[in-house]
Amino acid sequence: VVDLTGQTIPASGFFLAAQPGRTLPGTPDMLANLNFENSDNVTHLLVAGFTGRLNLDLDDNNDCTLDVTPWAIELDRIALVEEGNPPVDTECHYGPPQIGPDLTFVPAQIFRCPDGTGAWQIGVFNPLGDTDTPGAPNGCVAGNAKAVKALAGGDRTEREAVTREPVVTAISEPGPNHPDSPLHAPLRSRLGLAGLPTITLIPVGGVGNEITATPGQSITIEAFISPGVTIRGYEVALPAQVTNGSGGTVDAVEGSAVVDTERGDYVFNGPVSYPAGGVDDNARVASAVHDEDALIVLGVSYLGEFVFTVSLGAAGDFVIEPLRGPGLTNLADALSAPVDPFDAPEMVVHVTCVLNEQCDDGQFCNGGELCDGGLCASAGTNPCSGLPCDESDDSCCLAGDTNCDGCVNLFDYSFFQSCVTGPGGTLEGGCEPHDSEGDTDVDLVDFGAFMTRFSSGCP
Repeated sequence: VVDLTGQTIPASGFFLAAQPGRTLPGTPDMLANLNFENSDNVTHLLVAGFTGRLNLDLDDNNDCTLDVTPWAIELDRIALVEEGNPPVDTECHYGPPQIGPDLTFVPAQIFRCPDGTGAWQIGVFNPLGDTDTPGAPNGCVAGNAKAVKALAGGDRTEREAVTREPVVTAISEPGPNHPDSPLHAPLRSRLGLAGLPTITLIPVGGVGNEITATPGQSITIEAFISPGVTIRGYEVALPAQVTNGSGGTVDAVEGSAVVDTERGDYVFNGPVSYPAGGVDDNARVASAVHDEDALIVLGVSYLGEFVFTVSLGAAGDFVIEPLRGPGLTNLADALSAPVDPFDAPEMVVHVTCVLNEQCDDGQFCNGGELCDGGLCASAGTNPCSGLPCDESDDSCCLAGDTNCDGCVNLFDYSFFQSCVTGPGGTLEGGCEPHDSEGDTDVDLVDFGAFMTRFSSGCP
């Protein structure tokens, strides 16, 4: 077990761990007792959240399947094989992926070509051959396989003398600061994650991304980032005021947008970070670390929090979603370039009502809204009982006044004529002002009512 806690991949993109006392070209980033075995099936894993210990039996019934996996996330794996499963003269390997055997021997050295993303290949037996480049890019040279074959034909005693020396392994995957870093989309696939990195808003005390509130209540909204992305900075911006309910507002509280760096799930917990928060035209939180501290997010992590207050007259559903655009909600990767695309779904504040007045949507002609069981509902009744309605001054038009100009005249008469159905007829749309009886037809009775309102003196 080699603990990598506190280690970072340097700007070169190559991390080199070595056994103490070994002479190598270049300087190791880490010295550790690697305890790699030779002439045996071995499996190397790169994991996060390790809770096991040295010599813990992970395959207690020896069926070549791991029964215990004491880690949260497996980032990479490779098995070096001398004998296939089930083995007779060695131990199980736990691939795939796997490589070997090299003739009848376990590979003495392996490498990826190209670095980080290519297929595993068997290198030469000489620890400093042309395929072994510790701390530097792998030499993807044509003809390596031929060189391996030539060396493989040597004396077994000579081969074992080489392979029984401790083998130094270089992690030659481009790091998060390297332009060719595979630690964005490939990382998500290696973690078994689908879709895009996501910034999620979670209201404290709610269910998922929704919460039910009452007028006057304060709501704390926390922002989180999903795992599977490498970042060195972020900003999350929310609207300072939300007005898409049926009445009232939900407003950000001045000075309440903060980043709590003491939380254990803070995304930059450990490195020195530079958080900020505030409310001006929008509510926003932000934080960043130095380039060399860019982090791979391996679990859902906290970004910051906001406090919003529900106005006393508020009711209905208020939708809050991160604002996008320059200087608004964004993620910065290890090279300070935008992580794009990413998801930022909306959250909903359901505000319950107490009085009918809370539900007033400001419109007259669609009828009065009612508070029913804490929820706003439209009365669904035209306040003018079928007569034309004037939204400009919240009034009903005269019966027979088709264009609602306050006068029943020849214009309205011509429209009346087109609406006449006779007794028992079917009323056409738009003819409601001329159905004085409300019996869904326009007949002589309606004509009489029309004439009582007709004024020849109107323009």
